[in-house]
Amino acid sequence: MSTKTSFKRIAAVAAVALTLGGFSAVSANADVNADQLTHFAYKTCNTVDNVYTDCADKVADTSSVVINTAATYALGQSFVASSSADAATVTLKMTVNAYNGGGSTLDGTAAYSSPGVLPTITRGTNAAANQTNSNVIQTISSDGLTVTNTAAGAGTVNGVLTASFTPTMRGTYTFTFTAQTGTLSTVHTWTVVAYATATALAIPADTAISLTSTTGAANVTSTMVAGDTSTVASSSTDATVAVAKTANSGAAVATIKVFPVNAAGTDISAAVKLTATTTAGSVSIGGSATGQAAQGRSVSSTNAGDMYVRVYADGTNAVGTVTITGTSAGSTTPVVLGTKKVTFYGNAAAISTPVLSVNAINGALATTPLVAVANAGVLTATVTDAAGIAVPSATVYVVSADKTKIADQYVAYTSSSAGLVTAALNGLAQGTTTVTITTKSSATDASTTTISSAATSVRVGSNVIAKQTEAFDAATYVPGSLVTWTITAVDAAGLAVTDGTSVAWSLTSATLPTAASSLGSLAGLPATYKAGIASFSFYAPLVAGTLKITGSDTSGTTAAVTTQTAEVAGGAAVDAAQAAQDAANEATDAANAATDAANNAMDSADAAQQAAMDAGDKADAALAAVTDLATKVSEIASQISSLSAVVAKIAAAVAKISAKVKA
Repeated sequence: MSTKTSFKRIAAVAAVALTLGGFSAVSANADVNADQLTHFAYKTCNTVDNVYTDCADKVADTSSVVINTAATYALGQSFVASSSADAATVTLKMTVNAYNGGGSTLDGTAAYSSPGVLPTITRGTNAAANQTNSNVIQTISSDGLTVTNTAAGAGTVNGVLTASFTPTMRGTYTFTFTAQTGTLSTVHTWTVVAYATATALAIPADTAISLTSTTGAANVTSTMVAGDTSTVASSSTDATVAVAKTANSGAAVATIKVFPVNAAGTDISAAVKLTATTTAGSVSIGGSATGQAAQGRSVSSTNAGDMYVRVYADGTNAVGTVTITGTSAGSTTPVVLGTKKVTFYGNAAAISTPVLSVNAINGALATTPLVAVANAGVLTATVTDAAGIAVPSATVYVVSADKTKIADQYVAYTSSSAGLVTAALNGLAQGTTTVTITTKSSATDASTTTISSAATSVRVGSNVIAKQTEAFDAATYVPGSLVTWTITAVDAAGLAVTDGTSVAWSLTSATLPTAASSLGSLAGLPATYKAGIASFSFYAPLVAGTLKITGSDTSGTTAAVTTQTAEVAGGAAVDAAQAAQDAANEATDAANAATDAANNAMDSADAAQQAAMDAGDKADAALAAVTDLATKVSEIASQISSLSAVVAKIAAAVAKISAKVKA
């Protein structure tokens, strides 16, 4: 980076120093380098000691003020001088003037007076904040139109100017600061808009206010505090208000203040009217003064600017939802500006069944006199009114049915803001009894309005371990599955020791199936028992083998070493391998069966062939026999034919003989 560039950046940072105006600078000396004129808009960058840094130059800016109030504008000029007497100048001009008709007024009202119309230019005075530095000599011309920044020596020159303008008439005024040279914008414009009142400033006559609901943006907020107060600061956190339902028209039980602003962040309370409604109790709207008279379930403000909503009890026990809407000037559409809840509770009407938050309370088992061992906060219940609303500050009493087991007899407690009662019971001797929470103050309390909870069973146990048992939660685990190792402790009665009893066991060794793997220590093992159980979980390795955990059981008078084992087997990989083996075996069986079938088919084919051959031989023999028979039959037929001829001759001869005989 060149020296000039470094100077230029240094000068730019220094020029960022203020939130005011843009001047135009003219180099008065040929040796002026890196001449810059810069204006930084208010609220657009960070500031420390009035020095604005990391800001962008704003060539046009507007200041809105009430008449007779000064508007200010800052401009920084920086350059690098080669030697002393190097100088740069800034010139000022007004281009629009409401006083002389050069610009129109917002409401057309004539001028109040005719003062001078140019801003007053002053040099920056906060040297510690680098608004100016020791290397600048700053002069202002007698007419206030020209400012000259002269170097006292070679190096960086920072000159910061402040323009101050106090209008006394409504209207628009525009000033320009023009530079003939410089590396940033050569023209900066400053517009001053003057209003007659603060209301007019917040609400220009030609612009309607647009309120935004708290559900849509954060520019309209409301805050609720307890009690009737004239001062409510803006806060993101509301007070929790729960009060007795007893009607009280004098003092509010809660005060809500609305903080409306427009999109520019300007307070527009003076232009807003509120309406408040509530589902329980009553509300009023007014200014900061307390004790407002007009109350109701739905009220609207008479005057714009009344931003205080007060809430009162009216005898109704319910949770009241207060909804606040606002209507601004130029608009007839109400916008929800906030919702709040106030609880009005009645007399205690019910107490929930007490719940014991531990498995049992400790009972002292020492010699006489018995020493009570208290478990703070082990019994809880909730007090509510007839509408089911929590009742705070209710006085109730804890009563044990058997004072030899639990000592508490009409011990007083007060419900919290949420109606919660938390009782610490005193256990005396092992056993079980019931405990009740009641508004009855003594056994002889004859009041007809007292209420009581249902009785809950409470066991008085021991924190003295009689026996500990260690075990895995399964005998076999598949690889990668969750393994839980548990210690169970019981007292002399065989019941789980009370919650909070210290675990009397320490790890000696814990190994996995692979030699390189070890649990090291059971860091997750609880230090105390819960319902007589303390457990530790880890994941089984991905290989088969034996899990082994060995430790010292220190619950007895002499420490005993115990070892528990479990097997890692099966799992997806093993199951897949077994399935593959089974499939292979089935395939082998199928192949063998196919071979047997083929062999059987071959034998059948051979037998069939032999049978066919035998049938052929028999057919040939039959054919030969038939042929021979046919030959013989033919011969017999021929013989028969010859014999028939002989017989015929004999018959003829016989006939002739017979004829001769007759004759």
